[in-house]
Amino acid sequence: MNYKKLIAIIFERVSPQFLKQIENFSLILCVFYFLIRFIDRLFLSFKGIGDEIIFINELKYFIEYGYSNAVIEGTSIPIMMISSFIYKFISDYSLALRISSCICTFILIVYLFYKIKFTNKGNISHLLFLLGTASTATLGGQNDSIFFMGMLIFYFEATMSDSIKKKNIILMSFCSLIMIMSRPLIIIFILIFFVGFLLYRMIKKEILFNSRNKYVLASIALGFLITMIANIPRFSSNDYTLSYSGKTKTKPLGRHDTNLTWVEWFYISQYIGNNNKFGFLHPLMNLDKAEQYKMNHPKMKTPKTFFEYLTQHKKSVLKRVPVSLVEISYYSIRSVGFLFLLIPFIIYFKLKRKAYDEYFLSYLTVLIGAIAWAILWPTTVRSIHMYPLYLILTISFLKDEEISFINGFKNFIIPTNLILINAIIIWSMWKEKLFYSV
Repeated sequence: MNYKKLIAIIFERVSPQFLKQIENFSLILCVFYFLIRFIDRLFLSFKGIGDEIIFINELKYFIEYGYSNAVIEGTSIPIMMISSFIYKFISDYSLALRISSCICTFILIVYLFYKIKFTNKGNISHLLFLLGTASTATLGGQNDSIFFMGMLIFYFEATMSDSIKKKNIILMSFCSLIMIMSRPLIIIFILIFFVGFLLYRMIKKEILFNSRNKYVLASIALGFLITMIANIPRFSSNDYTLSYSGKTKTKPLGRHDTNLTWVEWFYISQYIGNNNKFGFLHPLMNLDKAEQYKMNHPKMKTPKTFFEYLTQHKKSVLKRVPVSLVEISYYSIRSVGFLFLLIPFIIYFKLKRKAYDEYFLSYLTVLIGAIAWAILWPTTVRSIHMYPLYLILTISFLKDEEISFINGFKNFIIPTNLILINAIIIWSMWKEKLFYSV
């Protein structure tokens, strides 16, 4: 019996009413889950948790000393401008940052509903589950939310708009400015998008850029130009780097008393973990313990930067990549259910049918992104870095009508994935006793 007949038999025995009930239950549960995570992250989480303390200190400095001095010192300009405005009304640094992040996430939701037409029950359930699970990136008091909002809207405008009009160019340029000005991490994502696009064009045997591609590049160029203008105070002080948050500097967790860089911390943690089951799912060790380990092993050569890791530790990179890809696949279940695991099969069927649409581009991009992070990151890839790729995958899969060529495939996967998502939510809320921070 082949899989097509098996799926057909299953659906013959499952009533449409039951499938509808799954959708209804999933929607209610996912809305409840997102609201719980929203309340938890906005009101109940300890003020200054994780990276938030860095942004609280920068916001204080921004408000006290003004834009120019903050840019000279280094800060994430977009989130500081929004948060400083909100602070005028609530006088709470942490809450101002969190509200700013929430606003950005809700703007993204509105965009997906209005522009992408991502509105049916199954779609909304998947979306809210991902946003709730990735609450650190979507609702936390740091610059992840505004960064990902700008980048994702830019991506969808560049790839999924029916045509490029003046309003699309304006929106892309604005989002380009937001993402470039927010975090230097945009360099990695731009490279991921570019490689994905290049491979896509090569498969289609269309090497030359069209007018849409030129508008996209022009939007990026304009965003970069305005970012340069915004950094004039920094350039005037003879510092010709762009202003970014202290989160991106070399010292982990804003601790000036440590001799380790972020990359050294990651590398040592994984180095120790590699002695046990190939380092599979090894957690990031305590910073003080990592520092002590390096002191006890003075001959150990640790990479201080990602570039050093890639160029001077090639053997470690090669050993790490396959393990990292398995880890990403495993952790992806917590964010998107089975969807990430299906990418190779979907790409295969798309190639077989020569269905080279915008969704095919998205699948290629997500896969290349996962490989890129597996190569770049010395330890377990954090879900926060995969979050925008997971969202691109979720939107693409659920919107992709072309997948219907696999007889019954999509109709089988969506309710199955919803059941899995429901189980994860129930387990998560039971384990954490509803609110994580209580």
